[in-house]
Amino acid sequence: METDGVTLTKRHARVEFRLMTASETKV
Repeated sequence: METDGVTLTKRHARVEFRLMTASETKV
């Protein structure tokens, strides 16, 4: 379960990073 949690956290962080990058590029 710990591994799943870490994977989800990493995936979520990646999505947030992607959104942040997209927002910066848009602006």
